[in-house]
Amino acid sequence: MKFDNPSYQETFDYVQQNPNAVLDSIPDYLLDLWSVKGDKAIDYPYQLFMIMHLARKEKSDLTLEIGVEQLKEQFYNFQIFLQLESLIREYAIDVQKEEIKLFDFANYDKEKIALAKEIIQLSSQLQTI
Repeated sequence: MKFDNPSYQETFDYVQQNPNAVLDSIPDYLLDLWSVKGDKAIDYPYQLFMIMHLARKEKSDLTLEIGVEQLKEQFYNFQIFLQLESLIREYAIDVQKEEIKLFDFANYDKEKIALAKEIIQLSSQLQTI
């Protein structure tokens, strides 16, 4: 599949070439590109997220039958993991964590998501002190 938008193409190609990529292996520039940060509009990262789904579907012949609410939840959880990884890199936190297959959206571990949310919340609280 070919896209005129270079970020779409790069995202598509990266997912196709790295379907089992783990969170901490994502290059910084892609982590930044895919993340919703501050007042950054959600539209573009969401479009890139949809490109990731297309890349996975094309690579593995998966069916892309997913409801809107489920898609929103997967995007939200994806953003939680990206935010966690950004914090770990920004503050050079040395943590023992299990590998998270970033593009396996439907199989994210709910306990890992809950833990990531708690770490992000704690980080926010510490930044206000």
